[in-house]
Formats: sequence, C-alpha cells, structure tokens
Amino acid sequence: MSENFSDDVLLDWADFLRDYAENWDDHFKQYGDDFFTQEFWYLLVGIVEAYWRKDPMNLATAKSEIRGLKKADDKTKNTRIKAAEDAGLIKRRSFAELSHEIRQNMGEGDNRKTYLIPTPRLEKELRAHLSETLSEAMQKLPQK
Repeated sequence: MSENFSDDVLLDWADFLRDYAENWDDHFKQYGDDFFTQEFWYLLVGIVEAYWRKDPMNLATAKSEIRGLKKADDKTKNTRIKAAEDAGLIKRRSFAELSHEIRQNMGEGDNRKTYLIPTPRLEKELRAHLSETLSEAMQKLPQK
C-alpha cells in the first residue's frame, strides 16, 4: 500500500534511486560494460541471497532472475551468466560440490542440477553496494 509522500520526499527518493543505480555501476563496471542493473542486479543479488540462506539457486531459477531478459532465449541468458562467471563473480557447482552445511540444509539434493554460488569477490562487492546504498537511504529518508 503506498503512502501519500510529499513532493520533497519523492524527489529525495528519486535522487536516492539514481544514486543507487550509479553506485551499482561504480561497483560492477570493473567487470565489464555489460553489467547493467536490469540484467544483472536481480541475478547477482538473487544468487547471493539464496546462498546466504543456504539454499543456492540452480541454473534454471537463475535464468528466470534475469528480469531485463525475461523473454530472451536461453542462449542470451547463458551469455549473461557466462559473463558473470568470466568476471569471477559466480561459480557453477554440482550438489556434491556444495559445502557440507549447505547440503545438510538442502536435504536430498539433485545431482543433475547445476547451482550458481557467489565468489568471495561478489559477496564483498554486494556487501559494499548494499551497505553504502542503505546508509544513503537512511540519511535521505525521513524517520517515522
């Protein structure tokens, strides 16, 4: 349910969102010019969130997370995932290659599935990105 925010608050939020997108670019442009927010934010954040919850995302689910390319074919989606792999941001793992703790949490895994997990580099970048943007939002948004 949306609230009736003042124009000033909405302008602050718009500024924040612009800064947020620029912050993403600052953190991820080093991995190539193709790491656009729409195509990679949902994918990379989804992979990290799933991993932090000890329930890694499988390849099929990851492809559905590429929201900017919902209607794209598998080849296009595979290209984006490969770009993230080549940049050293994610790795493919079979169920047997996942950590013992994650395998225990998942129970009976499917060895036919490929799981995508974040590299320490991605986790570091995402922590920095989320921390910086959250701090900025907390400064700009009014406290209730």
